[in-house]
Amino acid sequence: MTFISSLSSSAVQILQQATRPLSQTEASSGTSGASLVAVANGVELPSDKEGAGPTSRANAKVSEALFKPNAPSAIEMKLHLMKRLGEEFGIKLEDHESHASFGRAIQAEINKIKMKPEGALILSAIEKKLGFDKLGFTLDEFVNAVIDPKGTDGQKIDAALKDHLGLDDEGEDKVEASRAALEALRIDDSGLYGFVNN
Repeated sequence: MTFISSLSSSAVQILQQATRPLSQTEASSGTSGASLVAVANGVELPSDKEGAGPTSRANAKVSEALFKPNAPSAIEMKLHLMKRLGEEFGIKLEDHESHASFGRAIQAEINKIKMKPEGALILSAIEKKLGFDKLGFTLDEFVNAVIDPKGTDGQKIDAALKDHLGLDDEGEDKVEASRAALEALRIDDSGLYGFVNN
C-alpha cells in the first residue's frame, strides 16, 4: 500500500483551508462564497476595497476574469465599430478579403463625401452616431487604423478602446493567461489536481 504525504498534497491543503474556521473580520465581510456568487451573477456587493486584504482583492480579480468571459475586448469592440461604419456607407465587412481592403473601400466613400458641399457635416454626423467623438478619435483616424492596425492611428484607437473598456495594457493578456492556466489544470494518475506542463 502506498502512503501519500498529506503535507505535499495540494488537495489536502485546499481542503484544510476550506474547513478552517473564519476569523471575526472574514465572517463579517461575507467571504463565505456570497461574493463569488454575486460576481458570477453580475451583482456588486458593497465592500471596503481599501480594507480588503491582498488575498481578497486577488480572489475578486480572478473571479471577475473567470465569470465575465463575455465582457467585450478592444478587438471585439473595434470589429463592431467597423461593421457599424460599413453599414453607414453600405459596405459589408464580410465582402472583403481583408480589413485593409475594407478600410480602403470606406476611405474611397469618405473621399467622395468630402467632395460634396455638405460633406463635412455628413461625416461629422457619422462620427457622432458611432460615438467616435466620445471615444476620442476621428473617422479618418479609425479608417487609417483599419487599413494599418500597427500604425500610429491603430495604436491610438487601441489605446482609446482599452481606456473606454477599463483595460490596462496587460488586461486582455491577464484574462487569457488565467484561462490558459485553467485549461492546463488536470487530474493526475493519483487523483490530485495539478498543472500539465506543455
